[in-house]
Amino acid sequence: MSIWVRAIVTESVPLSPALLRAGIAERLASLTYLLCPPQEEEPEDVLARLVIDNLTKPGGDLVYLLRYRADRAHFIRFERWTRPADVTEETAELRRMITSSSDTGTQQVLATLDAARETIAMGLTVNDADSMGWPLAFAAAAYCAEVGKGVLQADGSGWMRPDGSDVAWLID
Repeated sequence: MSIWVRAIVTESVPLSPALLRAGIAERLASLTYLLCPPQEEEPEDVLARLVIDNLTKPGGDLVYLLRYRADRAHFIRFERWTRPADVTEETAELRRMITSSSDTGTQQVLATLDAARETIAMGLTVNDADSMGWPLAFAAAAYCAEVGKGVLQADGSGWMRPDGSDVAWLID
């Protein structure tokens, strides 16, 4: 079972392992404090271990593996889709999740879905979601949403917008 953390953006996000790492580093401490994962660690320790492997193939979608644990075999897969058909498919699926929502942030989320240019997704295991994988994925998604003028969504947590080194909820 995967628990998804996503960013939906209206502008292209410049990405490299170094840029993503810097974006995560700016937010990890604050989001760890905000999210309080059950298996919390010092954010500095996680950042010291973090390795971002680039598995992108020429002409393919961007794929990174975020290795944040001492066990290097474990990773969170980070994928970006830019092809219009893929973006449309992903945003249509996400739209179905919120059509009956009456929260005040609904219009902002729907407008972002309508204007989406890229989608970014990370599939977490339950163990990731109970550990530092949760704030790490939030930090990565918040970085992308900030740079790409978008929003982020996390299964079971709702829709958010980046707010400095934190996030602000739009829809619970």
